[in-house]
Amino acid sequence: MPSQTRTATVIVNDDSIGVIDWANPGNAAAEDGSLSTVPGPDGDYSHYLKGTVCGFTIPEGNTVIDVTLRIKWRDAYVPPASTAASLRLVKNGVISGDDAGDAGSMDKMLPDSLTWQSFQPDDPLWSLSLGASDINSNGFGYVIAIFGIDPSCHPEIDCVELTVTHSSPTVDRTQTGRARLQKPSDRTVSARTRVTAKDDRTQAARSRLRKTFDRTQPASSRLIAKDDRAQTGRGRLRKSSDQAQLARTRVTAKNDRAQIGRGRLRKSSDQPQSARTRIGGLSDRTQPARTRLTAKDEKAQSARSRLRKLSDRTQSGKTWINLKSNESQGGRARLKKSSNRMQLAQARISTVGNPTDKSVGGVSCVIKISASLPRAENRTTYDVSPLRITLDDSPVRSIVDIS
Repeated sequence: MPSQTRTATVIVNDDSIGVIDWANPGNAAAEDGSLSTVPGPDGDYSHYLKGTVCGFTIPEGNTVIDVTLRIKWRDAYVPPASTAASLRLVKNGVISGDDAGDAGSMDKMLPDSLTWQSFQPDDPLWSLSLGASDINSNGFGYVIAIFGIDPSCHPEIDCVELTVTHSSPTVDRTQTGRARLQKPSDRTVSARTRVTAKDDRTQAARSRLRKTFDRTQPASSRLIAKDDRAQTGRGRLRKSSDQAQLARTRVTAKNDRAQIGRGRLRKSSDQPQSARTRIGGLSDRTQPARTRLTAKDEKAQSARSRLRKLSDRTQSGKTWINLKSNESQGGRARLKKSSNRMQLAQARISTVGNPTDKSVGGVSCVIKISASLPRAENRTTYDVSPLRITLDDSPVRSIVDIS
């Protein structure tokens, strides 16, 4: 069972009993070695050491089971000569209930060293009606009185505690629930009717959702296909991005080389400046040479003019030679034609002039054939036995002429 232990925060000397006051009563609020004392009550009681405002927080509705008083104390005189004469509770600021002490009992003698001891009468509630509100109030506490047997006794208290044990209330919820179930109300029936109507509407809504889901299946398939294509496109973009990165790297390398080249060009540009200065000095010295070269160039121009005139005359000579060559070509062509005619005439003579085939009683025949022969041969008559062939410029009148 749950319990709470507290110490009083307000501790005072109460003279409703006994004859001797407590010294430093507030030292009994904590276990710290500081002591509350009452010196030598020889054959008499001390006043009450009264403690209240304990600060309990028992839940309302819980039942208080028992209350225990615990004291850490001793008698500094050896052997001890004092007893717990009166130990009671304080309810609502009033000392009340059974007394757990006994002035004449040797069992209640104080120990000779600081020791915790617990006290409770036969009734664990000290014959009081105690609820959570009584325990939690500032008027709840305890009182302690000592009886001295010897004038040398010297009781001392280090700390005082109160421990309260309590329990939570138990409710028979099962019986209450059964009673409510045995009395069904009209509202329950109407609620069931509304639930049935809602269920019908839910079924219709589910049917519409199924139809919508069936229509969304093709759309889902198309979305999946688009997502696959998008994934492929992303892969291509990544490849393109990698290629672009490589191209940027190459461009950066080219830019670095270009920067180096520009640095070299700047150095080269500084060098031509000095070269130009030297060339300027040389240019002044070359002016007379240029004048002489100009005069020589004019003489060369006149020589070129004379050469052009000679070339024109040579061209006219070449033209005349070409004309003569063309005439020679024409003569050669005519000679080839005459040679061809001569070849034809010889062929015919060899056929006609066979004495075995063309004999005319031993009479000689003269065959006249018109043909053109080269003048260099200077011949007009050819003897081909048994025929004589005379050539002239006239066409052939007859093949055979008998004279």
